[in-house]
This record gives sequence, structure tokens and C-alpha cells, in this order.
Amino acid sequence: MARKKFLHLIFRVLALLFLSVYAVSGQNTSHIPGKILIVMQDGYDIATLTRDIPELVSKNAAISVKKLQTAPMTVYAIQFNHHQTDESRLLSEIRSRRDVKLAQFDHYITDRVIPDDPRFNLQWQYINDGSENGKEGADIDMELAWDITTGGTTANGDTIVVCIIDSGMDESHQDFSDNLWKNHREIPDNGMDDDENGYVDDYNGWSVYTSNDDIFNNNSHGTAVAGIVGAKGNNGIGVSGVNWNVKLMIIRGGGSESQALESYAYPYKMRKLYNETNGNKGAFVVATNASWGTDLLHWEDAPIWCAFYDTLGSAGILNCGATSNSNVNVDLQGDMPTSCPSDYLVTVTNLNRADNKVNQAGYGLETIDLGAYGQSTYTTTNNNSYTSFGGTSGATPHVTGTVALLYSMNCHLLSDLALENPSAAALFVKDLILNGVVPNESLDGKTVTGGRLNALNPLLMLQNLCSGCAFPFSVKVDSLGGNTAVLSWEKTSLQQSFDVIFKPEYALEWDTLYNIQNQLVLDTLSYCTTYQMRIKSNCTDTFSVYSFEFKFTTDGCCVLPQSYQFEVSESLFSVELEDVLAADQYAVEYKKFGDFNWEIRLVDDRQFDLEVLDTCYLYYFRYKSLCANGEETAFSPIYQLRGDCGDCEIDQLCSFGGSNSFEFIDTVFIGDFVNASGRGSKGQETFNDVTAYTFESGKNYILGVKPGFISTTIYKEFIKIYLDLNADGSLSEDELLLDLVAESGEKVEGQITIPKDIKTSTTTLRVKLLYNNTTDPCLDVPFGETEDYCVELFARGDCLNGNFEMDTIFVEEEKAEITWIPLDDAQHYLFRLKPDGSEEWKYGLTYNHTVLLDSLEKCTTYEFALSALCMEQEGDFS
Repeated sequence: MARKKFLHLIFRVLALLFLSVYAVSGQNTSHIPGKILIVMQDGYDIATLTRDIPELVSKNAAISVKKLQTAPMTVYAIQFNHHQTDESRLLSEIRSRRDVKLAQFDHYITDRVIPDDPRFNLQWQYINDGSENGKEGADIDMELAWDITTGGTTANGDTIVVCIIDSGMDESHQDFSDNLWKNHREIPDNGMDDDENGYVDDYNGWSVYTSNDDIFNNNSHGTAVAGIVGAKGNNGIGVSGVNWNVKLMIIRGGGSESQALESYAYPYKMRKLYNETNGNKGAFVVATNASWGTDLLHWEDAPIWCAFYDTLGSAGILNCGATSNSNVNVDLQGDMPTSCPSDYLVTVTNLNRADNKVNQAGYGLETIDLGAYGQSTYTTTNNNSYTSFGGTSGATPHVTGTVALLYSMNCHLLSDLALENPSAAALFVKDLILNGVVPNESLDGKTVTGGRLNALNPLLMLQNLCSGCAFPFSVKVDSLGGNTAVLSWEKTSLQQSFDVIFKPEYALEWDTLYNIQNQLVLDTLSYCTTYQMRIKSNCTDTFSVYSFEFKFTTDGCCVLPQSYQFEVSESLFSVELEDVLAADQYAVEYKKFGDFNWEIRLVDDRQFDLEVLDTCYLYYFRYKSLCANGEETAFSPIYQLRGDCGDCEIDQLCSFGGSNSFEFIDTVFIGDFVNASGRGSKGQETFNDVTAYTFESGKNYILGVKPGFISTTIYKEFIKIYLDLNADGSLSEDELLLDLVAESGEKVEGQITIPKDIKTSTTTLRVKLLYNNTTDPCLDVPFGETEDYCVELFARGDCLNGNFEMDTIFVEEEKAEITWIPLDDAQHYLFRLKPDGSEEWKYGLTYNHTVLLDSLEKCTTYEFALSALCMEQEGDFS
């Protein structure tokens, strides 16, 4: 049977396509089709990415790039023709690039609400008397909390602001009065950014939908959420929020993931501005509320969204998120935002008046922090009315409101911390709320705390801390050994000494140390053990309660080294792994790119040498720790080793004369490399002090040139770019990759494609600027300039390039079998198939080098393409 090499294999077969013999995936409808969100690594330009990826360079891609208003995080939204592009594959390619920090789809977001018919005229969640099938006392002790504080300002006089991110609200509702926040540093409707926060006329707040402050649209969901946090209290009207007095910053947004990011950016900017100007501008935003999200979405698929909570936390903002209104285990099935691991996010599920978790509410022992009363809670709605609200949308704002209430305590410990260390204050408040829960049987084993919100308990704990003799609320681990730990904490003038209790995490009894100072050395600990510790302050006339738990883990666990360093010599990679106390040896595997078999080494020391043929080549390596008693870790991810390919020495190819007395090469652009060389001392210059760029086989690159002129006269210039592809030290007209014409004196650019059959080498790229049009790379020309650059070529190999020799074994009426020559580096193969003219590919995966396609459509031309997973990287489709 003759074998043929194809880019696409086309054949005619029978019957409706039903790929039952292999895995098939279609386009995911949980996100906006044709839209990807990207955060670039520092120093990299989004333009480089869009020019390098073939799917985005195609004339059918219809690409557009928008920079979202998400400062300080720079997020780009790339939109493209999803009918012409495989979205999942494109996302994988973008994520694999070294210049990309984060990338994800732009997922749809929905409100978290289950509407109930209006029937309650009391806010039972505050005082539950047991009526209406409720459980007496199943409430958040609100009336007792109000005996301590009702909200408003901090002990230092900072006006407390809560940001409600929702779909807008009814501005005219009688029960908000002056609790709606206004940006008084902004003059309304003057078309200017008066407070210089990046937003024009944001007097009422901000709408990401309309890019103005039109946030009042009679949306009942937003009105209900805002009412729970801060409907005006003790005013003889309607209901009361958790805070009688608070400022509600209203943001309209959250319809999609990109809009959610822009929504969160506004309160971040305002709190950061407040911190930086000592309160002269911005707003003292302490919390955000998100009663919306995306079901069954894992945080790993939304890394940009998750990362923004840490950004908000850095400014001092604690964020409260409602989990799914479905009975799903978020730990396993996912949910956004409540699967996010950020310390600055509090995740909430829903309870009813009988003190039970609502069946249609998410849970998770590792992801959902606590429960709160949400089902049939009574709150504000549109048109000066009130209604029974529900879902996790109703539960979450009770937690958000409690955050704000804590900041209003007459406690300088917290109010000072909020100004001096805002992020620590946010974590402190979160600890108070989570440590103040009331245990709840329906939440035991289903949430992190196993309890429900109580507004009184965290206030009482804070009151105790602010009474003068407070326990330390942060502990510094100065050093950890296998059986030792050195810990310290701050000491005030009132604190005379401390009592410390500690124990292994799963032990039942505590060890106690009395009357110690604020540094502790423990030297009889067990190896690889997590300890819990609590501290009590002894003051002059009184003492505090014991602190929250602090945890630390001693060294000695059999773990992977988390980092490595290496140096390069002519034929050695000298590697140094991070020290692992428990490791007796390390198993190391390495191989040259393209080789099938790993070289295996057992080394006794974390510093070792790997002998190779040539460090100029790309090598892969991985390692694992081997510990006592036969214990070992899994292998690390596969890392790359590659050295310098020596001094970048290139000969000046076919030297010739020339004059740059009229025109010259002003600047050369090679990907993200820019050389503003200006006019040289002669007509030919060589730049070999650095490697200008590395070109990979099969990839596209944008190159550009800006001409320069001695006088104001601008000439028409011909620009030729050559690449010595075979690295033989000579250039020919066949190696002309780019032919441009510059007529205006501005930069001109074009795209080159590096052939797939190159070899890894150091070679020369020649840029010629000519007054007359000639394609000879060595022709002596009277006017112009030539520049030679040292560049590297990197051969990605057949596996990554998608070079397959394929053929059909047979084609029948309803099926066909395809085979190909297996590639040594391939871990498995991914294939795709579609009727000719169709826009949707069907995908499959196989570990063999043949695949049977059955139940195909009669008399139909199909396209079949193949790719491989090579060394943990996805290769190109054939």
C-alpha cells in the first residue's frame, strides 16, 4: 500500500456522522462564543500574540482586540470568528505561550435568585419566633448586635461603603434615604473626570453596560440585595438592613465574565485612591457583594476572575459571593466565583427559617465557608414596595452587611489597622465572621466552618479584643526545621506575658506554656507535622481570651523540590534543586528533544551534573524525591533545559559597497525585538553581540522596518528581508522571505512563515533597504543600507509541526479506517473530522496509530486532520 503525505486527507463515504467509537467534544455554550480574555506577562505586547498565532492571522479570523477597564490588572478581550476557529484549541495554544500569564473564555453569568411569592411581613432572619414552621431562635441575633452598633462610620470617622455589584436598582425607593453612595469629588454631567480616577461623570456609581453612571433602572434583584445590606433603619418606614447606616455603592455589571471584571475594577480603584490620598478622594469600600455567578465552572477555567479577588484584597476589600442555587458539591463540580481559593473571598450557601440548608443550594467542605439565611427573607423591592426574596442571593448580603457592621465598631484596633494595613484588616474581619458562626447540623461536613452566620458573635469577639487586653492576631514564623519552630508576634505596652497552647492538628490534648514573651522556640516537635497554636495575653489587671488558631507545618515531609537552578557549560547542565530535608535521593530523567527514551539517573545530592552532547539543543528533564521507608513523590512537571548556543558569531555574508548618505534603516522590528540602529557609519552593519530572536519551525512572525532619511525628502524604498534557512553561510534569492515597499517614511511590516523542515542552528537574518528594486541579496547597490542580525532557528520536530504520513486502510459505504506512521514523541493523538463545507469539527482521541470512523454520511466528502500530544505540548493539526 502506497503511503502519501497530506495536509488534509479527503475521502468520500456513507451515512450520518455518529462517532461512537471515540471521544467527541463540541463547542462549549457556557461562554461567549469567539471571545477569550488574556493577561500578558509583564513586558509583552498583545500585538505579538495576535500576529504569531495562525488562527488569528487568517483573513477569516475577523479578529478584534479590546483592552478592558480592569486596572490594575491589564486584561484584553480578543474576539474572533468562532465559526472558522476551534475555540478550545486556540485557548490551549494561547495558554501554552511564554508571554501569556492567564487566559480563559469569557463565561456567561446569571443572577443567583429563586423567586418566591410575597407572603411574609416580618424579617424573621433577624428575630425568629418559630412561626410559619420556623425554628425559634434560628436567626442572626440582629437585635442584640444593634445594641453594640448600627453601622455608619469607623472609630476614626471613615464613612463605610459597601459595593453592590448587580443589575442596577430602584433609586427612588423610600427606604434608602441617604444610604446611597455618591462620588462627591465628581461634578455630575460636566464631561470631565474631576477626581482623576479614570471614570468620567461617575457621580452615582458606574454601569459597565453603558460606561456611565446610569445605575438606576428599577431592577428588583439589585434593589432586594441592597435592602438586605443597608435599607435605612429606625426610620419608621418599611424594613431595616443589617446596617441602619451605610453607604451603598451601586455598580451595574456582571452579565458576563469580562463585565464582572470591569465591575470589580471600580471599587478597587476607589478604595486604592482612598488609601493613597488619606481619604481625600475615592471611597472607603470594605466589601463587595456578588449575588450572581456561573454554575459548574471550575476556578481553574476562570483564573483571571479568581485572581482579581486577591487584587481587591490588597486594597482592603473583602468580597462575598453567593454559591449555586443547585444541590451541587462545589468541591467536585465547580462554581464561580465560589470555587475560587482566594483568601479575600467569603463564600455563602442558603438556609431556611427551619435552620436547614436549602436543598437547592450548593455546598463544599473545602470551598463554601458558611451558611446564612436567605430563603423567603423579607426586603425591599421596586416602587416603594417590599417582598419575600430568596436563594443564595438573599443569603449572601447578610454576610456582606455584617462585614460593614464590624468596621463600625468603636474599636481603634480595627479602624487603625484598616488604614495602616488594609489587606490584614480584611483578613481579620473574615476570621471574626468565620470564627463567630453558630454550628449547624445541616452544614456539618458540607461547609468549611460547619456553621451559619451570626451577627452578634464576631462583634462580641471584636469588643473583647478592643477592650485593651487583646490577644495577638498575627504570628510570624521566623524559621522551621524538622523538629523546631521559631515564632514571634507583636507585643503592646499593656501585655505583660503570654500563655500558649499548641498540639498536633489531629491530637486531642493541648500542651500549655505559661508566662512567655513574644518569641517562642519549640524544639521537641515531630517531623512533617501540622501544629495548631493559640495565644492568650496576660495584662496588668486582666487577661484576654485565647486567640484564633494559627497553624504551621514542620519540615521533613517527602515533597518535591519546588524550584531549581542550572548553569551551562559546553556539555554539562549543572542543576541545583531546592533542598528537601526528607529526601535521601532524587530520581532524575532527561532526554534531548526528539529522542524517545529517557536517560535515568539516581543522585544522592541536590546538586548534580547532566552530561549532554550539546547544550545548544533543547532538553527535557523531570525529577522526584526518594525518601526513607520507600516513600517517594510523583515526578515533577517536565521542565526545559537549554543553554546558550555559544557566542553569536556570524560572518558578514557577501560584503558589498553602498552608500547610506541619503536613506538608511532607522529601526528594525523582529517580533518583540526592536533595534533602533539609526544611520550606520557605512552602508553595511552587522549586529552579532546578541541573539536578536529565536524562530520556531512552522510558526508565523511579524517583521517590520522603519526607513530614515538624511533630509526632509522622502524616497520610495524597497525593503528585502532574507533568512539563511539552511545555515550554510550564504544567501540566495530563494531565501527572500519578505518583500516590502515603503513610500511614506513610516514603518512597514509583513508576516513570514518559518518552514517546518529547518534544523536547530544559529544563522543570519539580512535586512536590506534599497533605492532600486532588486532581489539579489548580494548585489552592490549605490544607495541604501544593509543590516545583518544573528538569530536562532529552533526545529520543533514532526510531532509538534503536525507532519504525518497518513493513508486510508479502507473506505466503505458507512465507515472508513485511517492509519499513519507513529511518531516517537507522541503520547497520544487527537484527530478531527467534518463534512466538507461544515463549520463544526468533531474531535476524538486515540493512543493507537489507526482509527475506525463508522456511521458516516453517504456520498460525502470529509476532511480529516491529525495532531499529537508531544512532551506535554499539543502539536499542530496536519
